[in-house]
Amino acid sequence: MGLLDRFRKPQAPELPPEPAGCVAIILDGNGRWAMSRGLPVAEGHREGTRALRRTVEAAIDLEHRLARRLRLLDRELDSAVRTRSTR
Repeated sequence: MGLLDRFRKPQAPELPPEPAGCVAIILDGNGRWAMSRGLPVAEGHREGTRALRRTVEAAIDLEHRLARRLRLLDRELDSAVRTRSTR
C-alpha cells in the first residue's frame, strides 16, 4: 500500500465477466510431463485424467453456485416488486 492510497477514494469493484457458454479443454503434454519426471507415459495420462476430473467438477460447482445466486436475486426482485405493488 502506498502512502497516498489511504486518501484515494475506493473504486467500485468490477463485476465478474459473464460465464463462458462453452469451454474446450485440450489435453496435451501429459506424456511429456511424465517423461520429464522419469515416470511412464501412462502415469502422465492418469494424472491428466485426474486434472480433467478436478476441472470439470469445479466447473459444475461454479455453475451451481451461479445458478443459486441468480435464483436468490430473482426471488429478491420478485419480493421487492410485490412489496411495492401492495402499497
